[in-house]
Amino acid sequence: MEEKPVSTGKSASKLFILTLFFIIGLLAAYIIQQKRAPKEGEIKQEAKLDLLAENSRIPAGEDFKVTLILDSGKTEVAAADFVVAFDPKYLKVTSVSTGNFFANYPINVSGSGYVKVSGVATFDGKEIILPKGKETVAEIVFQATENKGKTEINFDRTKTIVATNGINILDPKRIDQLDVNIL
Repeated sequence: MEEKPVSTGKSASKLFILTLFFIIGLLAAYIIQQKRAPKEGEIKQEAKLDLLAENSRIPAGEDFKVTLILDSGKTEVAAADFVVAFDPKYLKVTSVSTGNFFANYPINVSGSGYVKVSGVATFDGKEIILPKGKETVAEIVFQATENKGKTEINFDRTKTIVATNGINILDPKRIDQLDVNIL
């Protein structure tokens, strides 16, 4: 019997060309992804937090509303944690309602001396919707205790984060605090 020589020349060259195109495709996809993804230096820390109240002079025993406003400018927000701190000697929380900045608020809790509200981007079945701009995050109704004096409501800067692409875009110089005088 005669043995037929195995033709590996054409098969090897086809495999080499196929592998080469595969590697070129992977490299092109990586380069395109790197060009589209914003660089860390391109994402600015421009987000601003405000605490607004109609009146900062509150009679003991009275309720008053504080509105938490986020202004992210033109930067989209993927997720955020807001921790509002206060002195329970002077204030207690009677209610917390979420605002319109986010469509989803998975965390809305309050305790002695703090309120925590978290918001996240939404998915409509086709795409992720990332909010941006200036809007209300939450409204907190406080009751002034019978203790008279000056106190403040502020953000816990170590736990309050406004993030996009894994980067905190909150400008540490643009975080508001609210001074309250219990009469």
